Amino acid sequence: MQKWSAPPTISRSYLADHTYEVLCEAIRSGELAHGTPLHENEIATRVGVSRTPVREALRRLQLEGLATKTMNGSLIVSEVTLKLITEAFALRKLLEGYAANEAAKVTTEADVARMQAIIDEAQQAVLEGRSDRLPELNDRFHGSIEALANNSLLKKTTHMLREQTVAYHAFVLGQPVQQQSFVDDHKAILTALAEGDGERAQKLAVQHLETALKLILMQPNEKQSEKH
Repeated sequence: MQKWSAPPTISRSYLADHTYEVLCEAIRSGELAHGTPLHENEIATRVGVSRTPVREALRRLQLEGLATKTMNGSLIVSEVTLKLITEAFALRKLLEGYAANEAAKVTTEADVARMQAIIDEAQQAVLEGRSDRLPELNDRFHGSIEALANNSLLKKTTHMLREQTVAYHAFVLGQPVQQQSFVDDHKAILTALAEGDGERAQKLAVQHLETALKLILMQPNEKQSEKH
């Protein structure tokens, strides 16, 4: 059994957060596929923590829809259906479009420089064929916009929606030409933010998500369920 990285501190809240992040990354990478049982003892051993932070992390996964209880009471990695993906993106378009509009009102040169650095990293990752780096950079870019929108509930909700479909990042599913298109989308959104054009930023953010959803729904059914 491969051991996951152990946390460097002993704070209970940190241990729970660390365990949650480790599990999310395992789900994101496919190491924990949909339907995989989530056993407290096994997770505690692999992460190197006690069962208490594991229990808290699993409770958070349940609340965010990443883990589901079966009829016999055991916990498994949730199945992501086409219906859930479509619903998540419908909400994301509303929330992330609004966030981009709000962010355009307050974006500074320093903000632009920071977000441009993220785009530059993503561009380099595409050139190097490092698609594994793109989901995290994508989340950082969109997270920066949500931070500028200065709405904690919006940020928490959009994060949850992205985590629910975490294994379906269009950045990873697409070919290099499509990955480049997503980077170009980010450049266009950033230009609109820099110019303070909220309406254009909102429109571009929505179009960006619509393109990602189309790509995800085009994927073979072995990664998706047709159940409703």
